[in-house]
Amino acid sequence: MTLEARLFGMQAAFLGPEPSDDALAALGNPGRLRVYRALVRAGLFDAVRRALPRTVEALGADAETLFDAFLAEGHPKTRYYWRIPLELAGFLETRLPAGVPPHARDLLRYESNRWRLRNEAFDAPPEFTSLSFDRPPVLTPARALLRVGHRVDVPGEAQVAEARILSLHRDRHHRVAMLVLNETSAALLEAMGASPDRTLSDIVQDVARA
Repeated sequence: MTLEARLFGMQAAFLGPEPSDDALAALGNPGRLRVYRALVRAGLFDAVRRALPRTVEALGADAETLFDAFLAEGHPKTRYYWRIPLELAGFLETRLPAGVPPHARDLLRYESNRWRLRNEAFDAPPEFTSLSFDRPPVLTPARALLRVGHRVDVPGEAQVAEARILSLHRDRHHRVAMLVLNETSAALLEAMGASPDRTLSDIVQDVARA
């Protein structure tokens, strides 16, 4: 067996569906490889648990079942350990079963966006200048605007149903900050992002007229 074939075989044995003893025997000691398989999968799931702790808790036993399905479909594709939770979040967007707690979907979006903003390599944020309504507003690229149906931003209250608009951004100290917006503030922020060449005055007037 070539080295490349062995590497692909190990990847399939550790990340794919449960391998047979014969398949493992072609790679080495089946008992030892099953231990390695368990350790590798546990390490990957631990990365998810660190990034999305409240989502994992809300999903309960479904969390590991869904993670197994994620691996069985050939994930993760990324070479970066920190991106695994984001890849899983994208995978789960259309695969969360109907029986999961309603707030789990909002938690997944909230925690995965916080993780992305904390770790992603964004362009440097613009320098702060005085506010002028005669110039276009400049937003940091490290931002996200989420509309959720539960109080997922409040520890201990994620199960409480309430429509909320959450504005998240990474500050200059690489901390993720958050504001709860009303509809008008959200409309302003969305308009600023969609119209980077328009002056703040024009944007405010358009939103006020809407």
